[in-house]
Amino acid sequence: MKIINRNKQQGAASIEYIVGSIFVLAALLMPVLPAEGGDGRTSAAEMLIAAIRENYQAYVWAMSIPI
Repeated sequence: MKIINRNKQQGAASIEYIVGSIFVLAALLMPVLPAEGGDGRTSAAEMLIAAIRENYQAYVWAMSIPI
């Protein structure tokens, strides 16, 4: 049975997080195809920001109505 050196394993999780973060950022920044609801130029991040803005505006409007 071979004993694994802990020093070689140290830092491996940070590399995995970096690779995962790169994939998530690439997915958010790539243009969304027209078949998926985009226009071919809009990224998923832009669509997400627009949806948050729309929902926040509706929330602010609803909170401004006196009861």
